[in-house]
Amino acid sequence: MHSEIFNCYVAGVESYGFNTLSKQPEMYLTAFNNIHDIGHPSASLSHNAIDPGYGITTGNSNTDSGRPKVYISQGNVVSRCKRKGIDAHSADIVIAKNNVVSETGFGIVSVTNLGTNPKSVTITGNIVENIQYCASDNAHGIQVRGINRSSGAAVVSNNTVKNVGRPVTSLLASINGRSIYTANILSATVSGNTIENDGYIAGFGIGNAINASQCCPNFVCTGNQIKGMFNHGIFIYGAAVSISAIEKLKQSFLANSNAIHLYSLKPH
Repeated sequence: MHSEIFNCYVAGVESYGFNTLSKQPEMYLTAFNNIHDIGHPSASLSHNAIDPGYGITTGNSNTDSGRPKVYISQGNVVSRCKRKGIDAHSADIVIAKNNVVSETGFGIVSVTNLGTNPKSVTITGNIVENIQYCASDNAHGIQVRGINRSSGAAVVSNNTVKNVGRPVTSLLASINGRSIYTANILSATVSGNTIENDGYIAGFGIGNAINASQCCPNFVCTGNQIKGMFNHGIFIYGAAVSISAIEKLKQSFLANSNAIHLYSLKPH
């Protein structure tokens, strides 16, 4: 069974623009839709968390067989969704390309909480901008996160990510943005992306343009253009990162306090 949604307009809904839950299809395809203003109208950055408020999403499945084999989101325009713009909570193959996502809490997200990691995640050619979330978490422009580092591959390439962060009024409220974030997956390639103004309205904060946290044995990060206000241009944390990949970093940096920061690395 396939679920395909084309050329639809959805606005002013408190929960989801599109969502698939039980009896997952073989393929879940959303393309060339316009989705705007999803979430409770009173939801605010001053709250501890915001949920729901999803543009396009799949629900969690507690079995691998209960989730889509293929999740494709292409050419959609998603804006002003209180929590997430495009969210693939579970699928074997995730493809998000040529979408425009703006003014959401999280931009494009592939997160696995149950079952096993996706076999592949491809996020390419998207425009993600003006991403803010409340104090309980970092805002993420693009996020790929599995449940372990033993399987799965991610490619995040040729995206434009701008203005990821949230207002900061004091040092104690200094959680900001991660423009591109990968974690707990076997391999990840982050290449050819343009990232501007991460943590852009912050006096203090993390503000990582590219963040690989507890990431993967095979992490390659190359050819990205990174400029604007950051604490770190590239922040890599965890014991499973390959030093050989780090040595191949070729990026363009402008006005970052730390171009590359490696923390708690144990090369192998």
